[in-house]
Amino acid sequence: MLVIDIINHINTFAPLSLAEPWDNVGLMVGSSQWRASKIGVALDPDVHVLEEARGEKCDCLVVHHPLIFSPLKTIDLESPVSLVIQKALEYGIAVISVHTNWDKAREGVNVQLARPLLKESFLPLLPMENSEGLGAWGSLLKPCSLQNLMVKLRNDWNLSWVTGYGEPDRIVKTAALCGGSGGDLWTAALDKGADVYITADMKYHQILDACSLGMALCVVDHGEMERYSLAALCRLMALSNLPVVQLKDKGPNRLQIE
Repeated sequence: MLVIDIINHINTFAPLSLAEPWDNVGLMVGSSQWRASKIGVALDPDVHVLEEARGEKCDCLVVHHPLIFSPLKTIDLESPVSLVIQKALEYGIAVISVHTNWDKAREGVNVQLARPLLKESFLPLLPMENSEGLGAWGSLLKPCSLQNLMVKLRNDWNLSWVTGYGEPDRIVKTAALCGGSGGDLWTAALDKGADVYITADMKYHQILDACSLGMALCVVDHGEMERYSLAALCRLMALSNLPVVQLKDKGPNRLQIE
């Protein structure tokens, strides 16, 4: 199979055309005409992931976050991005990004995050055509206290931490979420009537404003939240009839004190 065939397969479930205008998706490194025999899936394209992909004998790496996001003026091997480019070319590993197109896909990040939390009638927070869109909102499977919801998020999404804002005993019945950096969408969650909004990377004043208008919040780790969707991405990539492996890709070691 060629790399272009893998890209065409991705277009069947997360079309590259869904990506935001500012985003960079598709082939990052390599050639569309390279042959591929095994796919590695990871959240981030760093050197550790590339070395693991090589160890697993993967010749195609499908990642969520783009390797090249800001325009490169130089290929300086002292920089992490340039080093990954150099290693990928040396090892013959094609790198493909599925970023906001995977966020918006019908089986993508937000749908995967919503399924263990919300009733089947949940909808995209910012809808597009064909049931695609950013985020998700709907009724919780079972109303619960904010504190119990935080525990459920930690357990269901395999998180190391959850920070809540609001009264711990408040009963929440409806929720909205956005995988990754969704701080800007809290007003959309408020407009939908969500009792609680769940995302990562919320700014201080976004938190203040949301709480002042009566919305409860759950803020989680960006990478851990999105990493939950990779099992589904692996299942979809496996429909290409190539072997697929989810790489460990644990991210930086996080230390936290209370």
